[in-house]
Amino acid sequence: MLWSCLYQVAKVLVNMYRDGIQNIDKAFKERTGWDLAVTEGPETHKVADYMNLRRDNFEGREISVEPHIKFPKSVQKTGAQYQRLYYAYDPQSRKVIIGYVGDHLDNYLTLGFH
Repeated sequence: MLWSCLYQVAKVLVNMYRDGIQNIDKAFKERTGWDLAVTEGPETHKVADYMNLRRDNFEGREISVEPHIKFPKSVQKTGAQYQRLYYAYDPQSRKVIIGYVGDHLDNYLTLGFH
């Protein structure tokens, strides 16, 4: 399943960014069947520790790997509730940078306040 996701990133997602596709989350879902979120919710943005999990460095610059592709629940084999591929699109290099693949990063909903 990871290979399928990476293939969609390399063959579809990067070109969508390069082509300036609007509503990339909806367009990606239509083209690939994979769910994509371009941002976290506003409550997660208020918690610095959660947003720090979504920061990375690429070529000496800080990037946000907040956008993420959601693995279908039906294919997850780790026992985790959710699996994600977090990434950033770097317009300078015109590349999709993979920041993290694995269990859903902590966010506001993991606090149990929902």
